[in-house]
Amino acid sequence: MLSLVPPALARRLRAVPFERLPIHLKVAMINPRDPVALEEIAEVTGLEVLPFIATETAVLEAIARLDAGPQEVAADVAATDAGGDWDRLWQPPRARPQQLLELRRPPRAERQPASRDIATFPGLASVPAETASEADHPIDEATFRGQLASTIHRDEVARLTLRYAAGFFNRVCLFVVHRGSVLGWAGRGHGVVVDDLQSYTVPLDEKSLFHDFLSGTRYHLGPIPDDRANQGLLRVLGDPKPLSALLLPICVRDRAVAFLLADNPNEQVVAPVEHLVSVLAAVGLAIEVLILRKKISG
Repeated sequence: MLSLVPPALARRLRAVPFERLPIHLKVAMINPRDPVALEEIAEVTGLEVLPFIATETAVLEAIARLDAGPQEVAADVAATDAGGDWDRLWQPPRARPQQLLELRRPPRAERQPASRDIATFPGLASVPAETASEADHPIDEATFRGQLASTIHRDEVARLTLRYAAGFFNRVCLFVVHRGSVLGWAGRGHGVVVDDLQSYTVPLDEKSLFHDFLSGTRYHLGPIPDDRANQGLLRVLGDPKPLSALLLPICVRDRAVAFLLADNPNEQVVAPVEHLVSVLAAVGLAIEVLILRKKISG
């Protein structure tokens, strides 16, 4: 069963299949609402993916068994069985938590030095265990631009953007424009619960904070209106509510495809806005490169 998804793909997507049905494949995932991961697995397997949330430990252990070799994986599976463009990249599904994987741990002597992932979405790149805590630290602009140039996945772009912005703000969130709505994408910092953030959605035609900035030519700096249209946004930002916030569009070809929303709880925002605008232009270019790669690969 585990062999349905190639090990390299499983490691990159943090996803492991655990049950095959006639036309469906049940897959354990750290982030079951990742639409790109779901599309890639469906393309590889030819099956419709049913995503389930699993603990990071369970998924990484299952992936480790993929790396252990086909014979060991086959034996473990037998034992267990006895018991488009930018818009196309987004369509978040949702699943209820369940206990999914009951794989035996490999003998201690056979275990290789472990690498582990950054614990929370959208971390993707594996890092040595002794430096894992460092992988979430804020980064300077030179590091940010250097790593941004080599990204191959949208969530890598998000992770780097959040790490850079964390040098200026204690709470940073990213939102994506998708199919007529703005959706929560990724976040970090004071009061941010990523699962809550990713549940956020607001139609583009609703007079929310995002409505007047879709052209990508302006930004917002000031309080978030505490009105009906922004109640959902204020709720997912957590406590305390921002005294003031900075909203910057991330554009591809003069169209906002995402937004960065940042603040320092209990403080007024003081930040080099124009410089941040120029940095986010690089983020837009990175996203455009991902879109072009997707088109080229078909």
